[in-house]
Amino acid sequence: MRTRLSAPTWSGLIGAMSIMLAGCTPTPDEPHALCMQTQAKPDLQIRLMFGLMRDDGRRISDAEWQHYSDEVLSVALPDGFSVIPADGTWKDPRTGQTDREPSRIVWAAIRPSPTLAARLDAARAVYRTRFSQHSVGLIISSGCESF
Repeated sequence: MRTRLSAPTWSGLIGAMSIMLAGCTPTPDEPHALCMQTQAKPDLQIRLMFGLMRDDGRRISDAEWQHYSDEVLSVALPDGFSVIPADGTWKDPRTGQTDREPSRIVWAAIRPSPTLAARLDAARAVYRTRFSQHSVGLIISSGCESF
């Protein structure tokens, strides 16, 4: 048997939840204010996601990854970046099959520049071609930095 809440009960529940969550929701100005308070400069947060398995099942070796990182990523992200080992899960759009594979996440805080998009596109294209990859994930969000 299903119990239904009456209108007064719903309004009380919603009111109580609103009070509990009131202090949890940041205002849109808080990140900007925090950046200003810490004298941080505006930047872009770049995350690139690289799978380490080729179509034929061979893994991209640590030496191959390092060579790509030194030759390509250091040009695309000349101010520096961090590489985070990861275990990725993704759904192949062609087959509908969900696969897991070792991966790398590259994270960088970068000041915007007119050449950034072309550098990121080139780095992604080289990886896809060199290592037989369907895609290289890219996430860009705004933020601020202070070093």
